[in-house]
Order: sequence, then structure tokens, then C-alpha cells
Amino acid sequence: MIETARLVLRPWRDEDRAAFAAINADPRVHGWLGGPISPEATNAMVDRINAAMAANGFSFWAAEHRVDGRLAGMIGLSRVAAGDLPVRPCVE
Repeated sequence: MIETARLVLRPWRDEDRAAFAAINADPRVHGWLGGPISPEATNAMVDRINAAMAANGFSFWAAEHRVDGRLAGMIGLSRVAAGDLPVRPCVE
């Protein structure tokens, strides 16, 4: 767990899934990422994040507001292995 003045970065909990689905359903959040995603896609994303954390020792952390404990989103690193990037594989 990492704490800053405003945020707590921590592993994902099952109770984060509904709040994260609400964030991912907001068109203002995902407008530049291809559009909102479903609760099912959000659950699959959390599962992939948890698997990456277990396999690599790093991935995306759940970011919660320190003041009230509300989920703010995610912050972290991921492996980039596919696509046309000339620097792959890499960590982004």
C-alpha cells in the first residue's frame, strides 16, 4: 500500500468492482479510450490486473480518496508486449 496526502494506492478488493464499473461506464472517463465499458468488461479488467500483479509483482493499484475512502480509479504500470511499438516489450 502507498499513501499520499490525498490518495491511498492499494490492491483491489471485490467491493471495488461496482464503483469501478460506474467509473468505466461514464462517457467522460472513457470517451478518449474507445467509449464506456460494461460491468462485465470491468470485472474482466480487474481479474487481469490481479493476475498481472501476481505474475509480475506490479500492475495497476486501486486509488481511493484518503478523506472518504471512495474509489477514484487506478494508477500503475503494465507490460506492453503487442502492437507496432518499436520499443516493445516494455513497461508503460
